[in-house]
Amino acid sequence: MLGTIVNALAIIAGGLLGSFVIPSFPEQVKKTVMHGIGLAVLLIGTTMAMQAENLLVVIGSLVLGGLTGEALRIEEVL
Repeated sequence: MLGTIVNALAIIAGGLLGSFVIPSFPEQVKKTVMHGIGLAVLLIGTTMAMQAENLLVVIGSLVLGGLTGEALRIEEVL
């Protein structure tokens, strides 16, 4: 439970910090950082998918998550 609390506090602190610091960065820097984070997430996801015993569950989860995100219009909110 301690890990969950620390994670939540880190997310809140990062969000507050980002609200004040990120707007001052040039757009190209923001774009480059987002591309780097995207590549890291892709690497982590690929590594975890290769360790999964049932890839159909992984694929199904991705499809279900994508459909849910589209239905809730999460990208428009962000």
